[in-house]
Amino acid sequence: MSINHFLPYKLAFTVLLLFLNLSDFLGIQANAKSKVHIVYMGRRQHDDIELTTSAHHQILSSVLGSQEAARDSIIYSYKHGFSGFAARLTKSQAKKIAELPDVVHVIPNHLYKLHTTRS
Repeated sequence: MSINHFLPYKLAFTVLLLFLNLSDFLGIQANAKSKVHIVYMGRRQHDDIELTTSAHHQILSSVLGSQEAARDSIIYSYKHGFSGFAARLTKSQAKKIAELPDVVHVIPNHLYKLHTTRS
């Protein structure tokens, strides 16, 4: 077989590699996985708990694009000791929320394994 026979395969492989590198460069994830993130917004801005929860939904819907997506994503709304919420977000969504003026910090949630049976 001649080298020219493999040329279409080499070309397809090269294009695939370029696409994968370009998608990494642009931050595009073909299979974007969402993880739970904690969005910390500092002290409570409202005494009304419903108003605080509504503000959390509005922030989330501004990034996700709809109220329905916000309701599906949010796991818990922190509204008593401080203001914030836990939601399922991709890395890019978490980054967008972190850049909002009302948001203090966004951190991914971590699950810790128990190392002992005694306290």
